[in-house]
Amino acid sequence: MLDRCRSNRIVAGLLVLVAGTTAAGEQPAGGDAAAGRDELRIVVGFEGSCPQSLEGVKREGPQRFRIFPSWRIRAGTGEDAVGRSTCLGFKVVNSATSLRPVELLIDWQHHQAPLKDVPRFSGVEEYMSYRDFVVVRGPGETAWRTVMADVEDSVGLVRLEIAPGETEIHWHPPYTYTQGDQFVDSLRGHPLVRVEKLGESDEGRNLWLLRITGDSPRAKKPALLYARLHAYESAGSYTMEGMVRWLISGEPYAAAAVRQYVFHVIPMMNPDGVFHGLGKFSWFGRTPDDMRVTGRTALWALLRALDEPPTGGTR
Repeated sequence: MLDRCRSNRIVAGLLVLVAGTTAAGEQPAGGDAAAGRDELRIVVGFEGSCPQSLEGVKREGPQRFRIFPSWRIRAGTGEDAVGRSTCLGFKVVNSATSLRPVELLIDWQHHQAPLKDVPRFSGVEEYMSYRDFVVVRGPGETAWRTVMADVEDSVGLVRLEIAPGETEIHWHPPYTYTQGDQFVDSLRGHPLVRVEKLGESDEGRNLWLLRITGDSPRAKKPALLYARLHAYESAGSYTMEGMVRWLISGEPYAAAAVRQYVFHVIPMMNPDGVFHGLGKFSWFGRTPDDMRVTGRTALWALLRALDEPPTGGTR
């Protein structure tokens, strides 16, 4: 009888997990079979989330969760190893009709890092001095706000009042692969921009090249800009986007720049790593600048593209 009851609980738990996975592949986590009826739950499994699945989330109480940013669906190395994560991204869903308090223990697992991957810091205090905050965006909000954590050893405790709906939490404001593609699409047809597809990543994602220059017939110098060679550096994408928007703004200094230069911009060098919420690597365990490993990296494609002079028009 006990074995039958135990089996029934296991089956019920599996049904809750299967029923809870959204059409977009997001995985809502309660940490146990009660996830479906709890007012607060964690969602992972979306583009760029970290941890990448429910196994990186542990429920420690009705309003208390432990989050493991280092958890990967495949064993990581370097900055994707246990205790080395440079990414964090998950959502808290409040199914109630009013604010609910939540405690989030962000467990960076500093002491579990493999010896060959131990973070290059003087100690856990310095390590956590870079990880003592998160950024939060609640339902209907467009801006990110910073929330400081109470740090004990390598765990940051974040206390929040969660509004009804979905609240997103990251270490830094994210910039996803999808956002990058949308930005490229917004530039099509601009008279100063030529959009070219360099090729595809190992997993079939787009590698884009933007050639930005004016129509002056004078000889121009080449300039190269690229972002997200290291997948976790979302600030690079925001900086790249701002630079491109400035170059095509018509502002006097920008107009002078495009008269004198041809700007070759690769908006996202490592789209696979960005999509999976990784640090420096892709799932293949190599960075896109290792041209000897594969001929389909952004840099190889760029070298081929630069052999072809830019022509008029856009696409």
